[in-house]
Formats: sequence, C-alpha cells, structure tokens
Amino acid sequence: MEMNMRKKINTYSIFFSMLSWGGFYLSGFTSVLPVNGHIIILWMAIFALLMSVFGLGGINNWKSASSSLISILLSGLLVVVELLLFVFSKFLSLT
Repeated sequence: MEMNMRKKINTYSIFFSMLSWGGFYLSGFTSVLPVNGHIIILWMAIFALLMSVFGLGGINNWKSASSSLISILLSGLLVVVELLLFVFSKFLSLT
C-alpha cells in the first residue's frame, strides 16, 4: 500500500513542478493577481521539491527513477531561479 502511495506522490510531484514552471512563464506576461505571483510559484515549487524527495522511496525501476530525478531537477532549479529573482529585485529596487 505504501509503495503505491509513493508512486502517486512521484506522479503528483512531476505534475506540480511542470505546473509551477508553466506559472513562472505565464507570470511574465500577466499581473492579474493582487499579490506577487512569484511568491505563489515559489511555494508551489518548494512543495513539488518536497514531494519529489518523499517520492524517492517509490523507485523500483528506471522509469520511476528518471521521473523522480527530473522532478527534483525541475523543482530545485525553479526554487533557485525564484530566490535569485527575489534577491536581485530587492537589491535593484533599493537603488
């Protein structure tokens, strides 16, 4: 039962990481939300990263291993990009 749940977590993590990348690209074109959309995207990417790390326990073949690795790389890269975006935007707005 737990192995099946970890496979589902792995599937949901890749879905959330792709959804957060899609939101990242869409946030460059629109600013409809009353809050900064990048904050929501950052929290979604952190959530996807944590889910993909928890999904590592469900690895039993090369397909699940590659899915988990891709999810970790996509989510981790987006977290780094969003954090750099926040740091540089705060630094540039002070001048």
